[in-house]
Amino acid sequence: RGYFVKKFPQTSRLPSYFLPSALVISLIGGLPSLFFPVVGDLYIGYLSFYLALVMLSSIHTAFPNLVVVALTFVGIIVTHLVYGVWFLKGLLARKLLI
Repeated sequence: RGYFVKKFPQTSRLPSYFLPSALVISLIGGLPSLFFPVVGDLYIGYLSFYLALVMLSSIHTAFPNLVVVALTFVGIIVTHLVYGVWFLKGLLARKLLI
C-alpha cells in the first residue's frame, strides 16, 4: 500500500492508510521518553489509550468468548504493527518487487 501511495495517489493517499505507520513510528520514537518522567507518562498514557481502544474493539467483536477476545486483541495489534512497517517499506521502495 505504501508503494501505491506514490504510484496511484488519487486512490491510495487516504489518511487512514498512514495511521498504522504513525503508530509504529510513535511507538519506536517514544521509547526514549520513558527516561523522562513527564514525557514518559504521556507516552504510557498514549500507549494505554491505544491498548484500551483495541481491547474495547476486541470485546465488542468477540464477547462472550474470552479466548477469541484475547486472540482478536493480539491479532489487531500485530496487524497494525506489520501493516505499519510494510507500508513504510513500500513508501520508501523505488519499485514494486513481486
